[in-house]
Amino acid sequence: MKMFTNIPRYVEREIEEIQKLTLPIMKKTRKYSFLAVLIIPISILNLLSLVFFTPFSQEMFISTLIFAAIGALGFAFQKEVRYSMKEIQKVSISYMKERVEKSRALDLHRQRHYIELLTNHPTRTLNIFQQFLEEENRQFH
Repeated sequence: MKMFTNIPRYVEREIEEIQKLTLPIMKKTRKYSFLAVLIIPISILNLLSLVFFTPFSQEMFISTLIFAAIGALGFAFQKEVRYSMKEIQKVSISYMKERVEKSRALDLHRQRHYIELLTNHPTRTLNIFQQFLEEENRQFH
């Protein structure tokens, strides 16, 4: 899966390794996200039409319960998506930290610096990891 352009091959290889680790979680996340996006609006629209445009009856009550349960399921899928995205981030950062620790090109001080950056700036991990890989590559060449 090629997401990035104009990046060095050694960075691309590491990103592919991260994608291999996160692929099972990502597949589940896509399914749940699709279901949530599909189920929630349908449920809400049907609930609104039942409540505001249908006279009260036992059938209306049962339908309301069914659509409420379907909506709750959709929101549960949405919550699972958020949890899975955090899990993907955790797995990715863990891989990056392990990769920094295994580096033979950088001294312990530089390794700790990058690990600290990865820990303290979770929204910039990919940029930080790329900087690490570029520095490591410069040390080897």
